Amino acid sequence: MRLLVALALCVSAVAVCPAAAQPTRRVGVTMGYPAGIGVLWHVTDGLALRPDVVLTRGTTDTTTSGFGGVSTTTSQTDWTVSAGLSALIRLRDIDRLRIYAAPRVAYLRAETSTDGASGLGAIESTTDGVVASGALGVQYGLGDRVAVYGESGVQYLRQSFESGFGTSSSKATLTQVGVRSAIGLVVYF
Repeated sequence: MRLLVALALCVSAVAVCPAAAQPTRRVGVTMGYPAGIGVLWHVTDGLALRPDVVLTRGTTDTTTSGFGGVSTTTSQTDWTVSAGLSALIRLRDIDRLRIYAAPRVAYLRAETSTDGASGLGAIESTTDGVVASGALGVQYGLGDRVAVYGESGVQYLRQSFESGFGTSSSKATLTQVGVRSAIGLVVYF
């Protein structure tokens, strides 16, 4: 009789018994879009932390031919790094589906260096920014070691720009509010 009562409570209230959507493994690697890799650590059944990083480097070489066959070559190098932390707060488990809230903060820094721009010398620019967002997400377990997730919400971004060449410089600040969405894959250890 006690077994039937416990089973009835488990079926009627997700919070009473562990659900199948709750991961049996505590740590996994995440890969997502927008591009980024991270670690997912289930601190408790109701809270997970997901630190992530993004690192990109790009180079562009441009040759411009002018009047009289004179050509100018410009080289540009871009570096961007971003580090963020999300807290995944479980709202509900339904079979293999987990619904959660995901507040997130991130710091980003970008540097651009341009050489040979029309005789002006090197042009340097730096961008620093802070991102705060809140999203509603779902994670679906494809098996014991693999899950997919999707999130959508709002995001606040504040960036500061500085650029200069020679003795000239400029500064600007950007504040932006918009929509944030993400999809990804988790592989558990």
